[in-house]
Amino acid sequence: TKAYYGHNDPGDNNYNRGTVSGGRDSGASPEMVDLKWMGRLSSIQQRIRPRLIVMGLMPGTQGYNRVMFNIMDLEVQSPAANRDFIGKLFTVRKAGWSIEAIAKARADSFINPATGRLEAPGFGNNYQNLIKDQRSRAGVYDYRRRV
Repeated sequence: TKAYYGHNDPGDNNYNRGTVSGGRDSGASPEMVDLKWMGRLSSIQQRIRPRLIVMGLMPGTQGYNRVMFNIMDLEVQSPAANRDFIGKLFTVRKAGWSIEAIAKARADSFINPATGRLEAPGFGNNYQNLIKDQRSRAGVYDYRRRV
């Protein structure tokens, strides 16, 4: 899309570009942003794959692909929240790897465990705004678009 070449992110107002809307005001070309992120996301995928298998998600299944997509998407959105989200996967597993459970775990990952406070300034630190966004992202693998 035209956003590939650059756009202001509505959440944090950074100027992003590339396939995953990375860059964050770096001035890098979309191609350079893609190279950086594809390497980073491939590394995460390789690191997380064995953990998902141990949790009962087999590569190539809908559940595995849904969870892996969300891990990679959240890594781009917020690496700090993603680390917390990965720690919440046992809770998501108990809920059957559902889109709703993924969305809640994603949103809850923006709560700082040290303070108990929501840290999502791009969403006005409003949990309802955040969960709406995370819900729309959590189902992208299944619906091929944000809903």
